[in-house]
Amino acid sequence: MKVADLQAYLLSSPLPEPLAVQTAGGEIRWRKKDCLLVRIQTDQGQTGFAAGPASANLAQLINRNLKPAVVNLDPTKLDSLRKKVFQRRPQFPGLSQAFGLVEVALLDLRGKIEGRSLSELLGGQVRKQIPLIASAGLYLSPEQCAEEAAAIAADGFSSYKFRAGLGPAVDAQTVHAVRRALPPACRMIVDARCWWQMGTTYRSRRLLDWTAEIADCHPLWLAEAFPLESGLAERIGNCKSIVFASGELESSAADLRAHAERASFEVAQLNVTLLGGLQVCRELLRWFSEAGKRCILTGGATPLEVLTLAHLASCASLDVCLGVDWPCHSTQRRPGMFPFPLGDELLKQPPMRDNGSVILTNAPGVGGEVNEGVIQRYPWKSDPGRGRQ
Repeated sequence: MKVADLQAYLLSSPLPEPLAVQTAGGEIRWRKKDCLLVRIQTDQGQTGFAAGPASANLAQLINRNLKPAVVNLDPTKLDSLRKKVFQRRPQFPGLSQAFGLVEVALLDLRGKIEGRSLSELLGGQVRKQIPLIASAGLYLSPEQCAEEAAAIAADGFSSYKFRAGLGPAVDAQTVHAVRRALPPACRMIVDARCWWQMGTTYRSRRLLDWTAEIADCHPLWLAEAFPLESGLAERIGNCKSIVFASGELESSAADLRAHAERASFEVAQLNVTLLGGLQVCRELLRWFSEAGKRCILTGGATPLEVLTLAHLASCASLDVCLGVDWPCHSTQRRPGMFPFPLGDELLKQPPMRDNGSVILTNAPGVGGEVNEGVIQRYPWKSDPGRGRQ
């Protein structure tokens, strides 16, 4: 048996009408939501899939650079493929991320061939129920964010992540409004990357004061509030009621480990695609377990990606991997950032969920049946999906 074809498809799901959100750094408009779908086929008709961020660079690396290395390969010989790809120098930017997506599709394919689940291929499942972190993607007003938080809690989620970015004063109002809307035990995660990505709108001195203003809103995590190399973690680490999470923007597993060893944060956010794939992050999880560190898995924008991350999380205990991000896209029955029918239709059946957790089965591979019809129904739109006015 050999690989007969490898293809990466850029897909677009246009919004019914452009969505504009005013932030402290200016207005942001969304026109569409995209994803990348990777498909591998063998000469005997078996198929493996992976999904990831919609990057033209990743698609080109897969279709032009990795395809010649994968076609005619025994799909179970993943280690030999890794050596074949990475023995070349210099490396193209993004190659490890592109390889990580191909790796997922190959593991899905291998699982189907051998009748084994993805988690079994990654070393063995220690739990089937993985907590989900309901993750919003827009900059909402305090009232809108509180409304969404209440709906999320009613749906059984025990963690809600949202973005700050409307200015220090409004952000503090949002945190307090969300805290009032959530049950006392429900964890609130404030994604505060805009504090340093929006230039001079926010300053580190204001961040120190701001953490004191929201310190009574526990259980509270503050995520990506500073660059890991900034040293701010040590300056605001005395705020004991706030848990600091970081690492989602890190693409080097070695650098992430180094920051974790220095206690730059209390919970690591592992962006599996950005770090280079499942095998790299499986080794990170082993290290986190031995070091007594905690993490969550992030970056999934579709149910197929969430299922993939859940399989990886299932190989570690709850004490090590606390959960997986779940993107809150809107439908007629639930509120959310905006509609994403492409994501909803990518799997023929949605993942099994119970009380804010995803339930893994023993189905081979990733376990979700991909609806290949989305390739024709959601062709790529090359115009920018998001822009700042």
